[in-house]
Amino acid sequence: MRIEELSGDSSITGLKYEEGKVSFLYEDYESEKQYEICIETKSFKSECAGETGTVHLELIKLSDFVPVDLKSKVYVMPAEFGAQMKINRKGFNIALGLKMDEYPIMFVVQGNQRILVCPIRSEKEININEV
Repeated sequence: MRIEELSGDSSITGLKYEEGKVSFLYEDYESEKQYEICIETKSFKSECAGETGTVHLELIKLSDFVPVDLKSKVYVMPAEFGAQMKINRKGFNIALGLKMDEYPIMFVVQGNQRILVCPIRSEKEININEV
């Protein structure tokens, strides 16, 4: 299963991080099924442990939002203060210092707050299993 197949009408509970993996329970109201989603990641940021109602999962091309140093191919903070604040608000600052070739994607789980933001190597690092 892919994240695009999950409904936005959903709830997330049980967010946890263990042994290099973030996991949570995703209750899809449309299909009336519950899934455990597990993501391999080096780091993550979260503003809350879950949410009820409307939750969206998204894969974002990180280099579209965070500048990359041309020489080292590492994500860097932009020079402009407003752009720095935007990156921090989105939680994308956790990608700073990572190599663009290794971590091209940011996995984002958004409700009323940012439930989860984490850099990933590929979509293959997202495991979705029905429980």
